[in-house]
Parts: sequence; structure tokens; C-alpha cells
Amino acid sequence: MIVYHGTTKEKAESIRKEGFSLEKQGENGSHFGNGVYLTTTKKRAKVYGKHIVSVEIDDTNLGTLKGDWLKSYQDKCQEVYEAGTPADSVNTVVGEFYKNLYSSQGNNGIILDSIIGTAKEIVVYDMSIIRHIS
Repeated sequence: MIVYHGTTKEKAESIRKEGFSLEKQGENGSHFGNGVYLTTTKKRAKVYGKHIVSVEIDDTNLGTLKGDWLKSYQDKCQEVYEAGTPADSVNTVVGEFYKNLYSSQGNNGIILDSIIGTAKEIVVYDMSIIRHIS
């Protein structure tokens, strides 16, 4: 499957030379945990940066968020907040919850419908499913 990552010119050049690094992820959010955030259309990728990196991934082992995943996500955020998590840490805690949940089920990442348009959003947790970057 070919997917796209929008970023800055400098980061795009670095990704093409060195690949993705989980240590460098999270600057534009980590709603579903520390991973590489990709999308199925160049148009959607440009929301995150005007320089597009094309990425070929093995999508055979992605978990799927179905139904009204946004409401489920918001409910989980509310639950975590009410449990005493500081507001500025809620997204990180919930993101790690999703990452751990899907990883524990043997998934290398997740795929979900974008909240804008028809693109799919993909979060890759296991870098071994990345086949090629250009």
C-alpha cells in the first residue's frame, strides 16, 4: 500500500535518507500513540506539511478503528481526565492506551477514517512494515 507523510522540506530529506525514527515522532500530535502518522492521499498529507514523502507499507496487519471512533476517543479522553490526568497529558495517555491495545492484539499499526474527507489515516507502530520511502 502506498501512503503519504506531509512534513517540512528538511524533515522530508532526512526521512528519505535515514528513514523514520519513533524518537522524532509526535510533534504534530500523538492521538494514537508514538508512531509514524500517514494518510492515503497527498491532499490530506499536505495538511501536515507541504513536502510529501511517499511510503510503501505492508498493510496486512493493521488494526481497524471502526464506527464512531471519534466519539470513543473523546469518551476515553474524558475518562482519563476524570481519573486525574492533567489536561495537557490526556492525549498522550489516551494515545498510549490505543497503541498498547492494538499492539497487544498483534497489530503493527492502525487504520481509520479521517475526520475530514474520504482519506484513511494510518499510524505505524512497527517500522518493519515500512517497505520503501521516496
